[in-house]
Amino acid sequence: AQRIDLVANMTTSLAPMREARSSPSAVVLPGGRIMVAGGVRFIESAGRYEYALNTAEIYTIATNTWR
Repeated sequence: AQRIDLVANMTTSLAPMREARSSPSAVVLPGGRIMVAGGVRFIESAGRYEYALNTAEIYTIATNTWR
């Protein structure tokens, strides 16, 4: 994933999430953090979507970290 700075006209790569996911939901939280939840896990070796995820991760922009 990447963060886009429209003022500086540049992109920055984000730290990788702890759990890879496709099609999650995301919401901006107070203080500028971003919560990403749900989605599905894609198993590349099987070539198909394997299972739905019921986990969430929170990204902190200032430290470029997920928890």
